[in-house]
Amino acid sequence: MGNKLVRYNNTLHSLDFSLMTLKERGLFFSLCFFLKEKGTNEVTLSFNELREVVNFSKTDTESFIKLIRNTYRKLLKITLAEEDENQIEETTIFSKYKILKSEKMVILKLNKDFEHILNKLENNYTEHELLEYTSLKSDYSQLTYAFLKKWNTTKKVKISILDFREKLGVPNSYDTSNFNRQVLKPIMEELPQYFPNLKLEKIKTGKKVTSLKFTWNGKVEKIEHSQNDNVIDIIEISDKLNKSIEKAKKNRFIAPLLTIDNIEILVEMFQEKDLIKGLNWSYREIKQEIKSLNYLIKSIKTGMEQKEKKLVVKTVPEVVQEQETKEEILKENNLDLKKDQEIKITEIEKIKITKDEYEELYNKFLQEQDTEHNLLTRKGFDIANKNKYEIIEKANNIMKMENELSKITITKEKYELLYQNFIILNDCIDNQNTRESFDLLNKEKYKIVEQTITIPITMEDLDKASFNEIEGKNIVVCSDEEDFRNNHIIVKEGELTKKIISISDIPEEKLLGKNNKKLVGGALIARLEKIARDEETKIQYKDKIIGE
Repeated sequence: MGNKLVRYNNTLHSLDFSLMTLKERGLFFSLCFFLKEKGTNEVTLSFNELREVVNFSKTDTESFIKLIRNTYRKLLKITLAEEDENQIEETTIFSKYKILKSEKMVILKLNKDFEHILNKLENNYTEHELLEYTSLKSDYSQLTYAFLKKWNTTKKVKISILDFREKLGVPNSYDTSNFNRQVLKPIMEELPQYFPNLKLEKIKTGKKVTSLKFTWNGKVEKIEHSQNDNVIDIIEISDKLNKSIEKAKKNRFIAPLLTIDNIEILVEMFQEKDLIKGLNWSYREIKQEIKSLNYLIKSIKTGMEQKEKKLVVKTVPEVVQEQETKEEILKENNLDLKKDQEIKITEIEKIKITKDEYEELYNKFLQEQDTEHNLLTRKGFDIANKNKYEIIEKANNIMKMENELSKITITKEKYELLYQNFIILNDCIDNQNTRESFDLLNKEKYKIVEQTITIPITMEDLDKASFNEIEGKNIVVCSDEEDFRNNHIIVKEGELTKKIISISDIPEEKLLGKNNKKLVGGALIARLEKIARDEETKIQYKDKIIGE
């Protein structure tokens, strides 16, 4: 009989043929074969012509007439619908359908609105062998055959399990077992002969199969494996869970256990958020060889029950949040804002820099990011720093001094404490790049001194002073020298042969008496003098320097 290729516009795939029987669908596509490229002209077909392609085994005429009538009645219910704001229009496929019993003939005419379905097809169409289609024994195989032929150019298609069940008219009563046995099994038994190397992948999201993926190729090869070999279970997981699994694999004791099969077991056993939490905990805590999945499962369960601890990096540049964050850091290091006046927390202000200095920062940014200058990169850098820097045309002496005065005076020891907290809060590795970034961020914020030297200066003298004269000093601007003496302790530079500490720097247990109560008055001063002698240091207590 030769090849009988039926060709139709892909619009036909939008119609629901699932309520028709095998023979009814076979008859419909046989009619499409005979009507192709006939326009809307009447076409007369004999019963014998149709019997041959439909693969109808019954020989009596009445049975074949019944098939034709049932097919037409169901086609009347399958309409091409068009709807807009003003109207709804539904059109049947055939405008004329007449059966001549005595002549054993059927007369057909394609509806004008369906003319494009079977005529002048150049693209966006499906083509398949009619006899292959009518020879299939399963309704689900036949419907899937047409569906796959639509994708024969790419030879792969992915569809959600819900859409696939609806397209094939699978009863809602079919559970997974029935679906596999009644639907997928016949498909994978019948279709590989027409779709070489056909494979079915079941894609899971968590415990449930949510999608199916069919793949095949155009080369016919001898298939020696069983139908089950062509069905592949795929576990679909979120990007977040995948990152957690990949991280856990970096632990050499866990990696051998994270096979595809074991991952499937874990995905089915735990909720995703619990599995992520448990894997992250196991990655940190498992430090010895483990031989069974059960051990890892117990570890994951233990990790799930742990209270989550987070280090939150405050990124919103609000004064209140910045102040609270700095106070937390100082408290963690026993630095009391009220007692220790060497560190002054100020409101966030823009750092004034010249254009040249700003360009230097930009070039350093390019080096750190290992990238080249372009307009997009520059725009991103400018946006990120617009609230941090104020660019000035020319920096004069008083501008530099104002910047210097706005810096927080801090000892080298306490600057190191801030650096260590920076590493913890930002989950950084302590290396040269991290240190350089920290120093760059803070060079306009802190003035680091070996030991604090406090000097008084009026605004008039400040305007006259050179930058070198005030660099490295803790400047206190006051109305006159007497005002300064009344409010500050002057420590001359020549006297700084010993380190000066405040009473808040001394461990509390060193300031307790034999009865474990805090020392006060003369007893406290005596203890401070002893500490100063023993540790060769000076202690600032109220308005005195003990240990001079």
